[in-house]
This record gives sequence, C-alpha cells and structure tokens, in this order.
Amino acid sequence: MKKRWLAAFLALCMALTMLPTAFAADAPATVTGRSKTLTADTSTAALPDHETLLAGYVQGLLYPEERGIALLDSVGGTVLTGLDRAIYTQLKAEIQRVAAQGGSTVFSLPLKDLGIPMTWTKEDLGVTGDLAVSGLFTDETSDALLRVVFRFDLNKVIDALLADCPYELYWYDKVTGVEGYVLQSASLSQGGNALTFDEDAKMVFSFSVAYGYRSYALPYRVDAAQAKAAAAAVENANAIVEQYSTCSSDYEKLLAYKEEICALTDYNTAAAENSAVPYGDPWQLVYVFDGREDTTVVCEGYAKAFQYLCDRTAWEDAACYTVSGTLSSAASEGPHMWNVVSLGADNYLVDVTNSDTGSAGADGSLFLAGAAGSPAEGYTLEADGSAIRYTYDENTKNLFGTGLLTLAGTSYDPELAGPAWQNPYTDVARTDWYYGAVRYAHETGLMAGTGAHQFSPNGTTTRGMLVTILYRQEGAPDLGSEAALSFADVAAGAYYALPVRWAKIHGVVNGISATQFAPEAPVTREQLAAILYRYAQYKGYDTGTGSAALGGYTDAGQISPYALPAMEWANRAGLITGRTATTLDPQGQATRAEAATILMRFGEAFAQ
Repeated sequence: MKKRWLAAFLALCMALTMLPTAFAADAPATVTGRSKTLTADTSTAALPDHETLLAGYVQGLLYPEERGIALLDSVGGTVLTGLDRAIYTQLKAEIQRVAAQGGSTVFSLPLKDLGIPMTWTKEDLGVTGDLAVSGLFTDETSDALLRVVFRFDLNKVIDALLADCPYELYWYDKVTGVEGYVLQSASLSQGGNALTFDEDAKMVFSFSVAYGYRSYALPYRVDAAQAKAAAAAVENANAIVEQYSTCSSDYEKLLAYKEEICALTDYNTAAAENSAVPYGDPWQLVYVFDGREDTTVVCEGYAKAFQYLCDRTAWEDAACYTVSGTLSSAASEGPHMWNVVSLGADNYLVDVTNSDTGSAGADGSLFLAGAAGSPAEGYTLEADGSAIRYTYDENTKNLFGTGLLTLAGTSYDPELAGPAWQNPYTDVARTDWYYGAVRYAHETGLMAGTGAHQFSPNGTTTRGMLVTILYRQEGAPDLGSEAALSFADVAAGAYYALPVRWAKIHGVVNGISATQFAPEAPVTREQLAAILYRYAQYKGYDTGTGSAALGGYTDAGQISPYALPAMEWANRAGLITGRTATTLDPQGQATRAEAATILMRFGEAFAQ
C-alpha cells in the first residue's frame, strides 16, 4: 500500500525544565517533554469503502472460521520484529477493542509495555558529550534517542495493520490518517551521565475516525452501535441453538429453527421488488436475530438465518446448504434463495421465506419437501393449491453438483424415519456430496471400506471392485459347478474371484483377453456406464433408445464408439451426469465416491 508521510516521527527535541547547570553526583533532575508530531497520510491506501469493510467485519463476527481477507491475521507477527512488532501488537489489540465496543482511538502505549529499557547511559546511546546543555537535550542526544531507543518503522507498522485487520478498521479515516508522538518525563542521574524514563512515559497514536462512524462527532471516538448490534445478533442466534440442543431428533431441531425465524422477522416486500440488489449482504442475517421489529429481510435473510443456526448445531445425521436460483409460479417469477437439507440418505427442500405466516407454505408444505424433477430442469411442488417451481442457477449447480441438489421424490416423514446411520468412515463427512451414496453402499452391503474406518472416496474404482459390487447386487448367488475361472490373473482365493466368474458367465464383464481379466485395472467413467448398461440388459431393465442428451457436453466426442449407447442411456437415466456443467470426462477414472453415487442412482431407478 502506497503512503506519503508528511513529517519525521519522534525527532525528540525534548524540552528540559528546571535543569541546573551543574549536578550533584546522584541528584536526579526531572525533565518533561513531547516529541514532534507525525501525521500519516493514507489517502492512497488500497482499502475498500467503509461500508464494505464494516460488512466484512460483521461477516467475521458471524463466521469467524471463514474469514476472507486476513482479519486479525498474523502478517505483522510474521514480518515485523523488535519494537515494530511490539507497537503493532499493542495497536492491533486496541483496534480490535474499538471495532467491537467503540470508544477513543487515541491509543497510549506505555514504554515499559513495549519492552523499551527505562534507563539509558551515555555509553548506551553512544553520546560522547553532555546529554543536556542549558535545559535542553543536545542535538547529539536527540539523534541518539531516535537512532537507538525509538528505532522503529511506523510505515511498516501501519502497513501490517492495514493488511492484517482491514475489517476491524472499518471506522478508520484513511484521508486524515494517524498522528503519533511520545509523551514522557525522565530523570537525569549519575552526574548527568544517564537518563531514566518515568513510569508514565508513553507513545501516543491517534487514529482519525471517518465522519459516519464518529461518536458525538468527535474525530477520535468511534460509535460501534452497528458492530454491537451484530455481536448481539450472534449471541441471540447462539442462544436459539442452545435452547433446542436437547431436542430428541434432527427433525425437531430443524422444525424449531424454521418456526423461530418466522417468528423473529417479516418479509421486506419493498426491498424484494428491487431485483438489481445482489446477494451477499451480511446485515440480512443480522436483521433476523437483532431483536428489533423495524428490521425486515428478503429471502436471503430467511435462508442464511436457517443456515447459520444449522451451521452451529451438532447433528446426528443432517446437513444444510444454501442455494439460489429462480422461483416460478402462475403469479410471478423471480430470483430466490432457499435451503437444501440432507436428512438420512435423501435431500429435501426447505423454503423458510415462503413458510412464514400468510405465505404459500405456511402449512408446512415447503419444509423438508420432496419434489418431482431434476437438478438440471428444476423441481415442482404443490403449495396452497398452486404449483411452484424451483430452478437452480448455474453457480449453484457448478458449486454443489447433482448429488447434493437431487431431491427425494416424497417429503420427509418423521414417523417413517429410521435410526441415524452410524458412519464408520473417518474420511466421509456429513457435508460431503457423496455422503448419502456412501451410506447407501454401506447399508446395502454393495461396497465395503478400504479399511476399518476408511472408504477412500477419491480412490480408484477397479474392475475387480465393480464386478464384486454387481455380484452383491445379485445377492451373491451360488455358482455351483458353473464355468471355472479361465483368467490367469484371478487367484481362486481373491475377494473378486466368484464375482469375476459370475460376470463372465452372464456376459456382464468380459476379460481384456482370453486369459486376462485385469482385476486391478481402473475403471473409466465410460467403462462404468458400459458395464452397467450390460448389467441392466442382463436384468431385463428398459435400456431403450431416446434422445442422446449429450450435445451440451463439449467433450462428448471423446466417448469411445462402443460406449456411446451406454453413455447416452446412463445420462438419459440420470445415472451419470457431467463432472462439470459442460464436461462428461468419459476417459477419466471413476472414483469410489462416483461409483457409489452411480450405483445408488441405478438401484433407486431400476432395482427397487
């Protein structure tokens, strides 16, 4: 950050008072003074505007674990040393306090707290002449104090503060900048050969406050009412989480959160009509929990408040995501934000906005709702006798992929809910997109872990693994005296030995040659589609032709000719979708997470 300094700091032309021309050997002479003032001009510093910085500060209060730009980070603690670091550390703590509580921005830093020795001899300072003459420090003494005692780079300190806590400095007037000086009293002793700073000697730094954040219009005092409101909202939200922490099920907590939010806030119709306002306003979340009746929100506030409570909750088997897109009905169409909740093995829609009093979903029809549709085309639900369609925007689809965005076909029924899955895998988190598929694979016995507590979701799916999965899908039938193994690379005792025999007998998977099966070879995405295609034909499932549905993928031409019908079928059936919105990656190796997901979709679509 580029700055222009207008004056030299700490010239230390300290005036000595009541100083006699001669000293007794150890009779101290008291001196007081104030150094020359520095004004720091930061008008060209690359800082966002005050409202943006305040919004960032509030976001940091709400989600301290997800701070964007370094918020009270450690750049200064890493690059600064000595007195530079000591001043930085003290100022950083003061800035943090003022940002949260308001108050004076005239920061006094005692010299003793900065690690500055309080006594200095002529030898320490490198002074050869007198320390003072005729009641004033000599030029030699003043230069020595600046060079030896107060040796720091204020430029670096301010740079580090602006880099490490820009949001905490939301109130800082970068045009007027900083003033600093040393206010001290000292004693001369040892016959005038040493000086000792008094206990109250200090450095003083005055940070100017932007007009809109001044308390009582005072240039060096912050009104932190907005920050305090945000902090209070955080406390109120956390109190709600604590209140319902003893609920007997995830469903009860989710229901309580929805009802609390609807009771706390109302819909801001006027703001919602301005579609040009983008999402990303942290105050929407604050307004839900600030306890004020005059603050209302739009869909962003409802959805993010629900997300916030969910983020701070210890779940048995649930996870929440915030999505955006378009909400359409017979009466209107426009941008909207809502939530998707994973509960058990399925995902459900939660629209807290339209669950509020007087809204279409006030009867609960838009809470943990299932729907007909797909992530690509959207989902249609019935609420208050009308059809409502939710369509994800491209950013949401690219961010979450189809796994988390695929909704259950029916709404959640707590009466039918089974016990929570006891996840044995340490490498599969509830928020992972493949969680439901791994659960399905584990509960159905189709896939085992790669270890007692590892599933290896990003690991490679091999040919041996895949035929074993399909063999288990068949119920691990007894092959009796049917065809013996003819592959030299399949040992009789291998876990995939019987599955390979079964796959060859029924033409589901053949060897790569007459004598080689290559059980450890990785399976590509197109090979997975082809194997499932043959398995579906073996089972007599409908694999009839239809529209190719692959024209939207830029790499569709990379599909091998033999696998094209299978890839068309798998994509049409919703088994295999793109790795991105525009790419299928047919030659890419299928991960175990992808295999579990595709097999779950296959089972739900064909094997029920």
